[in-house]
Amino acid sequence: MTAVVFDMDGLLLNTEDLYDLVIGRLLNAEGHEFDRETKRAMMGRPAAVALTIMRDTYSLKQTVEELADEIESGLFEVLPRHLSLMPGVAELLDLLDELKMPYSVATSSRRSFAQVALRQAEVLDRFQFLICGGEVEHGKPAPDIYWASARQHGLESDRLIVFEDSVAGCQSAVAAGATTVVVPGIHNAGQSYHGYTLQVEQIDDPRVLALIHDKKQDSSRT
Repeated sequence: MTAVVFDMDGLLLNTEDLYDLVIGRLLNAEGHEFDRETKRAMMGRPAAVALTIMRDTYSLKQTVEELADEIESGLFEVLPRHLSLMPGVAELLDLLDELKMPYSVATSSRRSFAQVALRQAEVLDRFQFLICGGEVEHGKPAPDIYWASARQHGLESDRLIVFEDSVAGCQSAVAAGATTVVVPGIHNAGQSYHGYTLQVEQIDDPRVLALIHDKKQDSSRT
């Protein structure tokens, strides 16, 4: 068997844009601008790590937990108006259903946010399970979250096809030994990825579909 595991923010959902909006407002109120370098340092990492980077960079007075709660509250406010699936996601999930390939989510976001966002996008119930960054010992770029995903699918991690958009997420999937597909967004423009199997601009690229079909056939023969 082969299983597919998706990152969430910026890969399944346009939530990276929403983070920019909410964090931008928070930092503007403190007299700061959310710069691209800090954004990239935070991307793909567990909430506690990412927010520690933000707090230290801008010398914020709030605790990491206070920042997490404030940002999550802001996200919940904007989700109904601004949340959407990334291009090609619905089509790819439909294909996986047709092929009867299991799929799940491995995100660095907090479960309280991930569940609400995926439910708002009307896809939560399509995934077999969800693993979040705070639920493994070491978050991305360590491989723990994909090892945990493989175990829950009942597979070795080299039987996973992982979709990621961030450098930290790519490092995590590659370190776990998974077949790694990188789908960089505009937030990742100009960044370098290493060790991946395939890099595409959109998640339903024909090369992705061919890779999935090949893995499906391989698993059927073994």
